[in-house]
Amino acid sequence: MTDIYSSDSGWTRAPGAPRLTLSLAAELRAQGVTMVRTRWRFTTKEFTIASLIPPD
Repeated sequence: MTDIYSSDSGWTRAPGAPRLTLSLAAELRAQGVTMVRTRWRFTTKEFTIASLIPPD
């Protein structure tokens, strides 16, 4: 994961470039993050947290 998005601060760098997992996605959603940007080799993709973990 390279960047995270929240409505308060917009796109910011993900601290430490963590690997995106379902548990991390749940933690990010609890913090108010709505999207993440990932990168693998030469491909960059954006995902909404809701597409990874459906809302409660």
